[in-house]
Amino acid sequence: MPALAWSAHAALGVALVVLEALVAVVVVGAALFGSEAISERAFRLLRWLSNRPEPEAPRRSRTGR
Repeated sequence: MPALAWSAHAALGVALVVLEALVAVVVVGAALFGSEAISERAFRLLRWLSNRPEPEAPRRSRTGR
């Protein structure tokens, strides 16, 4: 997408590249330094973007605890 925008207008291409880099920094920052809930969501987004499956949920014990 940025390559197409770059060929249309150089400033638009640069703006898209900067925007994508900023989004990547925010998502990684949230994954590393956010609260537990936000960190989990950021890691889920990163797995989704890399097309990896969700890990299996921990197995529950027979007593239900």
